[in-house]
Parts: sequence; C-alpha cells; structure tokens
Amino acid sequence: MEDRQEQEQRFEEARLAWIQRHLRSSTKERRRRLEQGQKEKDMLFLKEIWWPVFGQLDDLHPQYEVQDEKGAPVFLDFAWLQGNQYFHIAVKEFETYARQTEEERNREMMFNAYMTICGYRMLPIAYDALVEDPAEIRSLMASFKEKADQGKFGLFPSERRVYRYIELPQGWRRR
Repeated sequence: MEDRQEQEQRFEEARLAWIQRHLRSSTKERRRRLEQGQKEKDMLFLKEIWWPVFGQLDDLHPQYEVQDEKGAPVFLDFAWLQGNQYFHIAVKEFETYARQTEEERNREMMFNAYMTICGYRMLPIAYDALVEDPAEIRSLMASFKEKADQGKFGLFPSERRVYRYIELPQGWRRR
C-alpha cells in the first residue's frame, strides 16, 4: 500500500499535468485565472475529496466558463462533465454568504436556476465542513459518484418539457 507521501506526490503530479492540459486549451480570462493558481478552498477540495474518491482528474474542469442568462461569462469553481450529465461543483465560504447583499444572493439564485434549466446539477460544498469533516464530504461525494456513474442524474420529464422551450444564448447548445 502506498504511503501518504507517495499518494501526495501522485496527486501533485496529476494535478500539475491536469492544469497544464487546461492551460493549453484555454484563452483569455480562463487562462489568466488558471495561471493565478488555485485558491486554498479549491486545492483542499481536490486533495481531500475529489482525488481520494475518483483517483483521477480527467472529467473535472477548473474555472469552467459558462454564460449566464444574459450572455455574460461566469466561471464555475469546477464543472464535472460526465457523458450527458453536467455538474457544477462550488466550494462556498461562509464569509462570502455573510457579506452578500440581498441583490447578490438573488442574482446567485437566478444563476443557479438558469444553470439547472441548462442541464447542470449544482453540488455546493461548504468550506467549513470541508475543513472540519472531510470524511463526511468524501462519503457524500462517493454516493454522488455512484449515482452519476449509473446515469441517474438525467433531466426529469417535467424539466425536459420546459427545457425544450427555453431559448439559449448564442454559443450554448442543448445536450
């Protein structure tokens, strides 16, 4: 069995190769964000949750650019794109919510609703829980992975009916 140091080395090598792959295929603002490096919350998620559960980073996309309902660019912490299933993974810090104005909270809720209409499933992770009890989050993520692997996150029939009639911004396509 690998010791902790070997596991950390394998993770870091895989993470650097993963970032390099995304840098090569990125332009403009996403590239700038990737070059800045990952925030502590994102690194902690990758190292303590994603890597132990998945053992690879292949279908996970950092700083994934999407457009909001008005066509403005928005960068997701992570997007996990698995087949025809799309997941928006966001590591949320309490301070971010505490400082948000009512208008910012409403804007975020509208964006999340729009992403759901576009076929994304939201997976919010509280940074405090990530720090205090990563084992619980790993357990939830393992259940999430199992359900996604079985393809159980497709659109519900009622969502498909609504989704057909939504006009998507230029550049977006239905999946």
